Amino acid sequence: MGRCATGRRWGFIAENKAATVYNGTIVSNYCYTGTTWIGYDATQSISAKVSYAKQEGLLGYFACHVAQDNNWDLSKQAKQAWGA
Repeated sequence: MGRCATGRRWGFIAENKAATVYNGTIVSNYCYTGTTWIGYDATQSISAKVSYAKQEGLLGYFACHVAQDNNWDLSKQAKQAWGA
């Protein structure tokens, strides 16, 4: 178990031809190849989580390790889903 930086994760996916999956039941993205499995948030999961928070009247949402948000893709998606 550990942290996988976004750039390294995409490199891992490309280099290993890892399958990428969005699972709406657990609201998470993950990739896998062989016995290696990496879970992460991507725009699909961020959008679903932020939409849920807004729908439930919550006052915000939490994102882990925003410093790994390449090109602010996740932050932009969260802002769009929130309607800000």
